[in-house]
Amino acid sequence: MDKVLPDLIERIHLRPMLDSACETMGVSGTIADVNGQILLQVRWQDVCSKFHLKRDECALCLSDCDEQYEVADDATLCEVRRCQSGLLVAAAPIYLSDQPIGRVLLGQFLSSAPDIQAFKEQAVVNGYEVEPYIEAVYKVPVLEPERIKLVTNFVGTFSRMLSKLCADRSAHHRSDARQAASEAKYSDLEDSLAKSEERFRSTFEQAAVGIAHISPDGRWLRINARCCEILGYTRNELEQLTFQDVTYPDDLGADLDHVRRLEEGLEDHYSMEKRYIRKDGSVVWANLTVSVVRKEGGAVQYYISVIEDISSRRFSEEAVRKTNAELAGRNAELEQFVYTVSHDLKSPLVTIQGYATHIQRDLNMGRLDRLTLFLPRITRATERMSNLIEDLLQLSRVGRVNNDPEVIDIAFLCKELFGTLSGLLVSKKIDLQIDKSMPEAFGDRVRIMQVFENLITNAIKYGCPQSNMKIEIGGFVDDSESTIFFVRDHGPGIPEEHQQRIFGLFQRLEKRGEGTGVGLAIVKRIVEHHHGRVWVESESQKGSTFFVRLPNRHKQMSMTQQEQRV
Repeated sequence: MDKVLPDLIERIHLRPMLDSACETMGVSGTIADVNGQILLQVRWQDVCSKFHLKRDECALCLSDCDEQYEVADDATLCEVRRCQSGLLVAAAPIYLSDQPIGRVLLGQFLSSAPDIQAFKEQAVVNGYEVEPYIEAVYKVPVLEPERIKLVTNFVGTFSRMLSKLCADRSAHHRSDARQAASEAKYSDLEDSLAKSEERFRSTFEQAAVGIAHISPDGRWLRINARCCEILGYTRNELEQLTFQDVTYPDDLGADLDHVRRLEEGLEDHYSMEKRYIRKDGSVVWANLTVSVVRKEGGAVQYYISVIEDISSRRFSEEAVRKTNAELAGRNAELEQFVYTVSHDLKSPLVTIQGYATHIQRDLNMGRLDRLTLFLPRITRATERMSNLIEDLLQLSRVGRVNNDPEVIDIAFLCKELFGTLSGLLVSKKIDLQIDKSMPEAFGDRVRIMQVFENLITNAIKYGCPQSNMKIEIGGFVDDSESTIFFVRDHGPGIPEEHQQRIFGLFQRLEKRGEGTGVGLAIVKRIVEHHHGRVWVESESQKGSTFFVRLPNRHKQMSMTQQEQRV
C-alpha cells in the first residue's frame, strides 16, 4: 500500500499548483503516503525542516497527529490538528476504494502568539540548540480564523481531486488505451484543480473585509475588491502607491513602529485602529490586522493586511462625544439664560412698572408735569427688552435656519456692511480700513455677514471711545486647510481675565453700557457651526484684535460629510 500513491500521482504536475496556493495563503504544503512518507513538500518552515523532521517520531506524526484542535466543515473532509511539537496542521485524506492511501497537509502555523517558554523547554528536551530553534519558531505564521478557514477549504478540495485522480488512474493502469484516456482525464483533473485554486482566489476577492499583500517597502502587491472599495482607489491606482501614501499622517508613526517590530521578529502580528485618506480626500477609520510571510532565510517576503471599515462606529463615538460637549455647553447657557430671564428681562419690566405706577398716581392727583420725564424712560426700557428678545431669537436660529454654503468675497461683504453701519461710522468719524486682497471664505453668507457685522459694531461701540479712530479688517491663509480673518481696533483693550468670558451668553464688561451681551455669543456659535474658531488678543491701551478661523471649502465639506455619515 505504501507504493500505491507514488505510482498514481505525478508530482511534477502537482508541485506548481500546491506551491502557488501555499504562497497565496502563507503556509507550507505536503503530500504524504499512508505511512507518513513525504512525496511532495513546498515552502516548509525552518522549525520543521531543520529541527522537527530530524526526529523519527515527528515524521510519524504526519500520519497520526496526537491532539485534535478543530474540525472544519464536514463537506471538506478536513480537520485541523496540533502536532506533538505544538504546531497546527490542516490535513485531509486521499482515498482509493474507500481506503486511505495518503494525506494532503497544509500547515506549520499557529492560531495565536507562541508560548516561547514552552518551546524553550521543548528544545531542551529534544536536544535542539535553543536560540536557533526559538528564532525558527518566531518565523511560523500566526493565522486569523478567516485565513484558517481558507486553508481548510483548499485542503479538502485538493484531497478530493487527488482521490478522484488516483481512482481513475488505478482503474486504467494496465491498458495503454486506458492509460491514454487516463492522461486525458488527468488533464481534466488538472483543470479542476486549477478551478479549485480559482475558487480560493474568488474567496479572497469576495471577502467581506479588505485583504491585501504588502511588500516590505510598503507597496500594494495584491488587493481584493473590498480593500479598493474601502480606500476609494482602483486596483491599478493602489499598485502605484504605498500604504504610507494613503495613511493619515497622525497615524503613520505608530503603524511604521509596528511594521518595524514585525520585521525584527518582536511581534508575530499586530492590530490597530487607524485612519486612511481615500482618493476623494475623505477620511475612513479602519481596524487593521497585519501578519507576515517570510522567505526561507527569514527575511520578510510580504505582509498580509486585513482591513475592516469601522468608520460608522468611530464617527458615532465622535458624534456622542460632540453631543455631550454641546449638551454641557447648552446646559451652561441654559443656566445663564435662566439668570437673564430672572434679571435682565425683569429689569426693564420693573422700570416700566415703577414709572407706570408714578404716572397713575400723578394722573389721580391731576399732575401732568412729570409725564414728559417718565414716558421716554418707559420707551427706553421697552426698547431694551425688545433688543434682548431679538438677540435671543437670533441666537436660537444659528444651526437651525441655514442657507446653502457658497464662496464669499469677504472684502466685498465688508464694503456692504460699511453702508449699513455708515451712521455710526460717520458720527464718530471712524476710519474703516478694509484689505481688498483678503482671501475668500466658504459658508453661509448671511451668517458670516452677521459675524462681521457684530464684530465691527463691537469695535465701533467699545473699541473707539473717541472720534477719529481706526478699525482694520484683514485676512490671510493660515495653512492648507484654513483661513484667518481679523477685526482690529485701537481702543482701551480687554483685560486678559475677561477674554474668554466675553464670548459667553449675556456677558458685558460694562454693565451700564449699550448692548445685550449676546452679540459675541452669536459670533461664537456661527463660527463653530462652520467648524471654525473665534478668539481675541488684546493688551491694555493697545486695542483688541478679534480673530476668526474658518476651514476652507474642501475641509468644511469633508467634515460635513463625516457628520452626515454618522
